[in-house]
Amino acid sequence: MRIFVCVKQVPDTSGVVAVNPDGTLNRASMQTIINPDDLIAMEQALVLKDNTGCQVTAVTMGPPPAEGMLRELLAMGADDAILISAREFGGSDTFATSQIISAAINHVGYSDEDISSAEDRLSTEILLRLVRRSLKNWDCRRFPMLQKS
Repeated sequence: MRIFVCVKQVPDTSGVVAVNPDGTLNRASMQTIINPDDLIAMEQALVLKDNTGCQVTAVTMGPPPAEGMLRELLAMGADDAILISAREFGGSDTFATSQIISAAINHVGYSDEDISSAEDRLSTEILLRLVRRSLKNWDCRRFPMLQKS
């Protein structure tokens, strides 16, 4: 069994928060951290890994510097990590992001064991079909699979 944990690098709002004139966050001038809720999900996945021997894969979509966050998760105990990064994905909303991440997970591969119920398998397969249709021209080589060093 493989557990995919979706993680996101977010601005660290405990420090200085910079705002652009248009009201958006100036992310370039802010430190980043792993989303605290995603960190909890990773910790729970690692507990399951200890109890069952399954594989844990961290998945994120973001700019190349997000690789540092993935390396931190590998050091915590994740077996591997996927960074999905392309200029075309910049500014994606949550629906587009979920489609892109689903396509990446499908590209890496999952088995029926990874999806627990028949209903989950059906809904996942429907989503993946939609993703394949909408992203048929997407070059899957744009994200590297990171291995533990």
